[in-house]
Amino acid sequence: ELEQNEDILVQEIDTLVAEKSKFQATSEDLSAKIDSLSSEKDEISRRLVGMKQDNNNLQTKLDASNKFLKEWQEKETAALQQISKLETELKDVKSKAPHEELAAVMEEMECLRAFHDLCVTDK
Repeated sequence: ELEQNEDILVQEIDTLVAEKSKFQATSEDLSAKIDSLSSEKDEISRRLVGMKQDNNNLQTKLDASNKFLKEWQEKETAALQQISKLETELKDVKSKAPHEELAAVMEEMECLRAFHDLCVTDK
């Protein structure tokens, strides 16, 4: 019976050794996976920092572009207002010019009539 118990204990020890070996292999696999995941995490963290820097740079460029666009739009609006004002002034000048010329011609014609009438009277 002692030998039987000894055999049972040897079998249990062998089973435990096999399980220990299996657990060690699993532990080594898991450690390798942890190392790999840790490396991946570090790489992702490094890329994230780079992306944040890129994002900040792009945001700065976007802000500068938006500022430039706003200034350009303000200049364009001012230029369009100036063009509209000049067009209105040009229309006013064009509409007054013929009347002023006509008035000058009529005045000259009246002078010529008066001179003609004077000549006819003197004749």
